[in-house]
This record gives sequence, structure tokens and C-alpha cells, in this order.
Amino acid sequence: MDRKNFIRKALSPWVWINITLMTAIVVGLIMGIWNIMEAYTIHGEKAEVPKVKGMTIENARYTLTKSRLKLQVMDSTYNKKLPEGMVMKQVPEPGKVVKPGRAIELTINTHASPTVPCPDIINNCSKREAEQRLESMGLKLTDHEYIAGQKDYVLGLKSEGKLVKAGDRIKTEKEVTLVLGSGTKDGHVDTLDAKKPQTKDQKLLDLEFDEDAEDEIVEEIL
Repeated sequence: MDRKNFIRKALSPWVWINITLMTAIVVGLIMGIWNIMEAYTIHGEKAEVPKVKGMTIENARYTLTKSRLKLQVMDSTYNKKLPEGMVMKQVPEPGKVVKPGRAIELTINTHASPTVPCPDIINNCSKREAEQRLESMGLKLTDHEYIAGQKDYVLGLKSEGKLVKAGDRIKTEKEVTLVLGSGTKDGHVDTLDAKKPQTKDQKLLDLEFDEDAEDEIVEEIL
């Protein structure tokens, strides 16, 4: 192709029409993407986070909606002295400036008492070990109950007056009671206060199962 033909074709109306169409398409795409990004990010618009801490969840939702914000419950806590559903914490804090549509993360109060799983202590450990494990879980112990069995061996655990087994959920606000062996052979059941000293009869009864301590206890009783 000689130079004249090239110039003639380059100046052809069809070539310029194609160039114009391609330019218009590229410009249209750029503008479309820009508008979509602006709408998505709500460019230039702002919203101030209102204070919803201390409100009920319903009032908090209404207040946030008015401010063009969303609500998201992220966590819960337990305080039996405060109303159920009260907002205990919010993130971001009041006064912060965010984009409209932002989700405000809330921690609310619940009346469902926290629970922990019953540890595997039944028929598995001594009184001292069981006490340490239960107290480390935040559980409070009542006076122990004693039944026939190996002395001070854990034979059961009660919560709210009912026997529980390993894995059962126990409310942390409720006291638990260890059921221990009293050292008796027969089916007689003794319920003793672990904090009170044993009587002479109880000490004599225990001698049968603790021969090493016999001399010491007899001397104390006499």
C-alpha cells in the first residue's frame, strides 16, 4: 500500500466513525463505574453515631434507623439487676462520624444465666481436687453431703437440688453441692456440714477405714 492510499483510508469517514464510537464507549464505561462506586460508597455523605447505650434493643434500632445506620448484635452479657435487652456497649462510640448504612455493633444484656459444663469429677477424684476444679470455674460450693462410700471420694454433684453428670450445663449463679463418701460400709446416709467438726461417734466410725489415723484420733477423743 503506497502512501497516498494509506492517507486516503486513514481519512475515511468510516475510520473516524469507529474511533468516535470506541471513544464514546470507553468514556461511558468510565462514567458508569464512577457512578456505581460513588453510589456504593455514598461519597461525601456522613452520619454521626448516636448514643444508644442504656436503651432497650427496640429503641436502639429505632434511633439508629433514623440516623441511617444499621444495628448488629455482636455479644451479650448477664446482669440480673438490669432489664433484659438493654444495650450495654456500642461500637463505634457515640459522636463518631461514619458513612450511612454502617452497622453499629452492640452488646446487650440477657436474662439467661451463664452456664459451664459439669467437669468429669464424679467417681473420678478426691474432695480437695473437686473443690479446686469447681472453684476455678467460678462455681460456689455449699456444705457437702455425705453418703455411704469411700471416705471423701466424690460420688456425685448436685445443682439446684438435682444430681448432674459430666457435660451437663450448670448455672454459674447457682451453688453446687459435692456428694462425698462418708467412710461407712452400709447403706446409711449421713448429711454432714463439712465446715463443722465431726462428733466423737463419727470419728470412731471413720477409724474402721483409716487405721493409720486411729491412734491420733482416739487420743484426741479421750
